[in-house]
Amino acid sequence: MPILLSVSSLASISAFSQDAGNRRDSPPPEIRHLSDSRNRAEAVREFKNRSETRRKAAIEKAKAKGFPIRGQRDGRFFELSDLDEDGRPVYLTTLNKQAAISSGASQIRNTGIYQLNGSGWTVGVWDGGSIRTTHQEFGARVTSLDGASVSSHATHVAGTIGASGVTTNAQGMAPSVTIDSYDWNSDLSEMAARAAASANIAGSLVLSNHSYGYITGWDSNRYYGRYPDREDERFGSYDSNAASIDALCVNAPYYLPFIAAGNDRTDTAPTSGATFEYYSGGNWVSKAYDPNTDPYDDGWDNGGFDTIEGYGVAKNVVTIGAVNDAVAGSTRVPANGTMTTFSSWGPTDDGRIKPDLVANGYSLYSSDSGSNSQYSYKSGTSMATPSAM
Repeated sequence: MPILLSVSSLASISAFSQDAGNRRDSPPPEIRHLSDSRNRAEAVREFKNRSETRRKAAIEKAKAKGFPIRGQRDGRFFELSDLDEDGRPVYLTTLNKQAAISSGASQIRNTGIYQLNGSGWTVGVWDGGSIRTTHQEFGARVTSLDGASVSSHATHVAGTIGASGVTTNAQGMAPSVTIDSYDWNSDLSEMAARAAASANIAGSLVLSNHSYGYITGWDSNRYYGRYPDREDERFGSYDSNAASIDALCVNAPYYLPFIAAGNDRTDTAPTSGATFEYYSGGNWVSKAYDPNTDPYDDGWDNGGFDTIEGYGVAKNVVTIGAVNDAVAGSTRVPANGTMTTFSSWGPTDDGRIKPDLVANGYSLYSSDSGSNSQYSYKSGTSMATPSAM
């Protein structure tokens, strides 16, 4: 595993209390230790039924109301996932806004006695679509397991993890690792099917990457929180998503998911008088923005505290924030790894420090999906997370 920069050196902590009464969504399914095949099958079934039932209801409502089911906005892919208990649509989104040197992976992956290059290991990548398995950086090391459409974002993430180095500057952290690719629909049931509950179980996963999260707070001119609350209550909340992935990890103790912290710290409200939309009574409603009464910027609290949501709030995952490249020339300089402007911060509502670790998430060069030889630069905690894994 690469050497990472400590988040405690990058930001001070502001404390909040958690009000359990504010938790408004349904509890997660009860699952038992996944070393028992019957327990595993039950967990897979419960998570799958829960996900598919909720997504089906959300899609039916979206079609009736004319809401988008999936699309692209500002270079990010989004897809309808659920409805909250107020009937608001809940969307998943990708979290994209010289990493091997920053993290120290270049010192151990193919060097001397270490040879920690991923050979013999398989990791899972859940994302907004499938990795381009035929890209020249992967050879035969990537398998798409659920038939999803090829994704630029997923291919870039996978390259950061495991590109072989056909193009030297795009070599991944573990250039010999094998990668199994899934899209984000039914992610918990698929994770439950593969998560390592004990050592040396064939076909199980010990690590996975999740560079996505829920659209929360402001996104362009639309407010996804509960209006007229001035802050989206989902930021920092230990909700059923966090509880579900925690329950999975507790019952698969050899499995560790890496979760992107999000990029909400610089998501701003509209200017005074500009038109925005909020959800009310089953529809999106337009009004002129009033800074005195309408929701704050997502990062309003002392520069952006309390802006992590969903899986990133969980206790048994590794939540990854994004810092700038800790490199000068071709030399590792940790002092250069300063916090990016966009990366979301904790603490959680119950006072825990988040993110857990940080890694380079600014302007990473990696494989892309346009062709078998395409590459691109991307930024975001989406890019930091595979750098850390």
